[in-house]
Amino acid sequence: MRCGMKNNKLILFIVSILALVIVFLWDYFDIGHQVLIQEDNVPNLFFSKLKEVDPRPEEYTYNDNPVAYAKEDNTFYVSIDLDSLTDEDRELKEAIASGKVFTVFVQVDLTSYFKSNLIYTGMPLMTMDTLEEDAGKFADEDGWKSQICIWNPTDKDRPYIEDEASVKYRGATSLNYPKKGMRFHLEDGKYALLGMDEDDDWNMNALYDDAGLIHNQLSYNLWNQIADNNKIEYDNGIYQEYIEVIIDGQYMGVYGLQDRYDKKKLHLKSGDILYKTISGSTPTTPQEVMDWSTDIKWPDDWEVADYLPICDWFTVFSTRESDYDYACSILDLDQAVDFALFSNMVCGRDNRLKNIYHICRMNDDGTYNFQSLPWDENVTWGQAIADTGVFFTEENYAYEELPWDMRTFCNINPVDASELLYMRWLDLREDIITKDSLENQTAEIYAYLHESGAYERNYNKWPESAAGWDDDYIYAFIENRLLYLDEYYSTFYKENH
Repeated sequence: MRCGMKNNKLILFIVSILALVIVFLWDYFDIGHQVLIQEDNVPNLFFSKLKEVDPRPEEYTYNDNPVAYAKEDNTFYVSIDLDSLTDEDRELKEAIASGKVFTVFVQVDLTSYFKSNLIYTGMPLMTMDTLEEDAGKFADEDGWKSQICIWNPTDKDRPYIEDEASVKYRGATSLNYPKKGMRFHLEDGKYALLGMDEDDDWNMNALYDDAGLIHNQLSYNLWNQIADNNKIEYDNGIYQEYIEVIIDGQYMGVYGLQDRYDKKKLHLKSGDILYKTISGSTPTTPQEVMDWSTDIKWPDDWEVADYLPICDWFTVFSTRESDYDYACSILDLDQAVDFALFSNMVCGRDNRLKNIYHICRMNDDGTYNFQSLPWDENVTWGQAIADTGVFFTEENYAYEELPWDMRTFCNINPVDASELLYMRWLDLREDIITKDSLENQTAEIYAYLHESGAYERNYNKWPESAAGWDDDYIYAFIENRLLYLDEYYSTFYKENH
């Protein structure tokens, strides 16, 4: 009897221990919620007793949010806030920067597990998954519907966003690349994505023809510093933040998430018109302006008469014989000078006439003034011509690249134009367009790209898009471009005074 009681107590004890072990393992592995990192080791004894099954990543979360997953290479991606890491996180920092791929074993239930890869990135993440009913609609003019998820651990209030979105391809030349630009409209609301202003319409620059991933970023940064420095309202340009993107289970590399020029951003009012020049050729008739030279981006319900101001602009700035006073009257002259100095500094080889947004701001008396804003700044900072593999050469920095209206303005009245350009150039050279400032910004951008691990991942995916590129090219360009432009503006001024 006593022996039986002892046996019963022993059995009860063993069952209790087993129950505790099961509870511990269930809690430890957080079934349905967490992955277990084995750091390149084979499954341990526990996993060797389980059955390996196909990955089921959609059932798992990280920090209570879904995990970004690329089905193509069976890899989880987890975004880490680099600024939150301390010296004690040295190994993790090194793993992120090197793009280390961890081996991951995920317990599905008490009898099975699956094996995957895991990459920690120091950059925000986005997944775009086409809704089943819209599969195959990528070429449709109306676009397609996708489920969009964004992970941004630097946003402590909202580190994860999920929404349905309408997506379209965007761009002209970029549509021929395997990595395409897009725009999307969030269906459920407006979000302040990656710290930018709240909105529901966003652009995705594929940066495929932006060698080094830096030309657009550095250009937009510089223009916004100039715009913040002048006294002109609402002439800030595009803001861009980097993000790694997975589309329909395929890792697609680094994109530039950008806000958009629209009524809200530019504070457009009734009567104002927003144009975008899309051709590098000069139109000679109003019909050519409408057909292939210029698009109207706002208002949406534009009329043919809304093309008259931009036709006037083309007419005035296409000849040396234009009336000087009238040319001054249709330009916001201070803003035009700032835009010209910016364009010349970055050496915008593809931005003299095309790839510019023009705001026509209407005055109460029916007159108007034009302002210009930068767009599509990939062929800048020493990248001469897209797709040629030609980068830093003497021609790239010793070359005048004033936009079209200022070039004509200089021809109409070189005395006034040379003084306006030279005086403002000297002003900006004090603390904005300086060698130290530009080189420091370049170094900060490169540091982020490399320390996040995303730079190397992007070019492992798209090696052809940076063939022949060297990060040091931009430093050499900055130094030589400043020397050239200091001499250029000084000589232009002295020759006319």
